[in-house]
Amino acid sequence: MRRLQYPFTGGMAVEHHLGTVDVLEDGPHSSLVVYSTEITPDDLAGLIGSSTEGDVQGLKSHLDGGS
Repeated sequence: MRRLQYPFTGGMAVEHHLGTVDVLEDGPHSSLVVYSTEITPDDLAGLIGSSTEGDVQGLKSHLDGGS
């Protein structure tokens, strides 16, 4: 497993943020990417979640050979 973690450090009214990307081996030529986010205040979760979903889909498209 490979793991990348990062915090937001400014720009929004965030009390706590930690983004985590785990990459797990899923066969000889494939991987499973698991993305999770901790954020407070809780009312920011929807905003961050919808943005993150688009980012993850873009990453998948790029890795699958798209633009």
